[in-house]
Amino acid sequence: MKVAVGVIYDPLHGILITQRAAHASSGGLWEFPGGKLEKNETPEAALIREVKEEVNLEVRRCDFITQIDAQRPDGLLSLYVFWVHDFTGQAIRLESQANLLWAPPMTLQKYQFPPTNSHILTWINQKFL
Repeated sequence: MKVAVGVIYDPLHGILITQRAAHASSGGLWEFPGGKLEKNETPEAALIREVKEEVNLEVRRCDFITQIDAQRPDGLLSLYVFWVHDFTGQAIRLESQANLLWAPPMTLQKYQFPPTNSHILTWINQKFL
């Protein structure tokens, strides 16, 4: 499975995170907005589409950070991570997320994320030290 996610940063509000619905896979965990790549879709195009579908933001500029590959019970997960620093719109929940919030970067460790996000959290901590 290939997934693109965005670390969406607003200097006034922090980093946007969403909480998965309780009934969903990994229910209750926090995550960065994004989703699965469609057939013949680039990771950047998937990120732009998914962010609009999930949280109503138009990504205007993003930079690729890293690719994280993790073996899961259902197969290989390839996570394409982007730094989103130019966007428009008001963040709102448009899909089944339980919650959405802007968190100051250095407070992200108090939220529970999937294990595959540990590299992203480390990158954020290093960026904001």
